[in-house]
Amino acid sequence: MKKLLFCLTLFVFTLSGFSQPLTPYAPNVVVHDIDGVEHNLYTYLDQNRKVVLEFYNSTNTTSINSRPGVENLYTMYGLGGDLTHAILSIDMDSTTNTEAAFQAAYGISSAVTDSIQKFTAYNPDVNTPMFIIICPDRLWEVRYGSIFDDETYITSISSSCASLSSQATDGKVFDYFGNPQYCHGETEASFYLQNYSMTNILTSAKIVAKEGGIERGSIIWNGSLDPYEIDTVTIELTDITGVDIITFEVEEVNGMADMYTSNNTFSQIFNEGREIRTGFHMKLTTDFNPDQIRWYIIQDATGDTISDNFNHTYQPNTLYEWDFDFSLFLDGCYEFFIEDTFGDGLINGTTPEGIALGDFSIVTDNNDEVLIDEISYERGARRKFSVNKTLGAIEFEQTKIQIQKNPFNSQLSIQGLGNEQSIINIYTIDGKFISQYKTSSSDVEINTQELLKGIYIIDIKQKEGSTILKAIK
Repeated sequence: MKKLLFCLTLFVFTLSGFSQPLTPYAPNVVVHDIDGVEHNLYTYLDQNRKVVLEFYNSTNTTSINSRPGVENLYTMYGLGGDLTHAILSIDMDSTTNTEAAFQAAYGISSAVTDSIQKFTAYNPDVNTPMFIIICPDRLWEVRYGSIFDDETYITSISSSCASLSSQATDGKVFDYFGNPQYCHGETEASFYLQNYSMTNILTSAKIVAKEGGIERGSIIWNGSLDPYEIDTVTIELTDITGVDIITFEVEEVNGMADMYTSNNTFSQIFNEGREIRTGFHMKLTTDFNPDQIRWYIIQDATGDTISDNFNHTYQPNTLYEWDFDFSLFLDGCYEFFIEDTFGDGLINGTTPEGIALGDFSIVTDNNDEVLIDEISYERGARRKFSVNKTLGAIEFEQTKIQIQKNPFNSQLSIQGLGNEQSIINIYTIDGKFISQYKTSSSDVEINTQELLKGIYIIDIKQKEGSTILKAIK
């Protein structure tokens, strides 16, 4: 017989093995136990409890191995335990391995929510135990696999859980970008705004976009969001060039400063499309499945497809080259798409001689700049570029910018900057701005005594464009 056990426990699961980072909020889930009693997820979260949803299969070896650890916790803490945590244990087998059957068996509503949240109160793999840990602020994490009978493996993640009971006004922003690229120094940035208050409606928010502390755009959002509801927001970005790390920040909510800064910022890298004069050269080496390769070029202003390979037939393991002439097309922004219908890029297939690896590259006629050069683009790759037939034929000497002594210690040494003005921005690996330096020297040393050990992004902006380097301390 299927059964759903409910008990109150003292435990939570360790961060090890969980998906990172914490995802957006969990929607409400309602379950009915074997006695017909309804359990509402938000009821327990509103009581400031941490909730664990456990999905297991009582006829599967992996799940059986996991049960001693869970049962021991039931025995140790039981229903009379501390009321700060709750667990819902749900038995799944071959009769509930579809979402419809699962919902029918347990009366669970909202088993799978929309693609924004990606929260799934359902385990499609009945052979692998799954645990969902949900914090009072509706953030959640997932762990797959058995916990066996080792209670020492189960440690507290309470430090990662926060209560929103005191947060009367709070706004959260997070991205829904695919691959942000732009032409001509400006673009639209789109992302999600979420009301992260437990109690109040969000009616206004001021959101600012910054690059290295310099404002590149802002918006005053007005609307009406109930607790945890989401809306999409678009900001116009201006004066950006090269490779830009833009930080989006909620500064005000409902006319007041947003004091809960842990969730009101996120950073995104934007790439400027390359400029061409009148064309580019494309090289394609097919893999063993050339029929899976599709490419096409779209004009941004009209949305028209101006070229594609849909009627082309390719041979396996063969080099193809094309020269594209844009002299008859309007100046402006274009986008090149290449995709693999199977989803494994140009790395698929085996011949009698061995593995068939493909390759793909595009080089522009503007100082031989590389637009695309990659193999494993998985399902697809896309790059924007702009046609500018007024570009002169002036050649300039490009120096190779590099970091000396990488990893570095107390001094970050950068060489090959040339004699032009350089603006050096330092970011953490997750895009947080650290500091900015300006120099006209070819070589520079930056005091990094106060930087913690880790990986840093060095964004060097010059007249001809940007150079992105990775540095390790």
